[in-house]
Amino acid sequence: MLSACGASVIPSVRVSNTDTMVALSSCFNLMNVIAVDLVHILNYHGLITAAKH
Repeated sequence: MLSACGASVIPSVRVSNTDTMVALSSCFNLMNVIAVDLVHILNYHGLITAAKH
């Protein structure tokens, strides 16, 4: 995940600052989506385990 972000950002540095910012923002957006998904999964799992008890 992080290595994919790094791979997309490093070549952009040589191109322009704008491309670098675009690559970074898309990388952060992707990480935010994954983090939100993980939170939802954990909450769902918590509800299931709470319901079992």
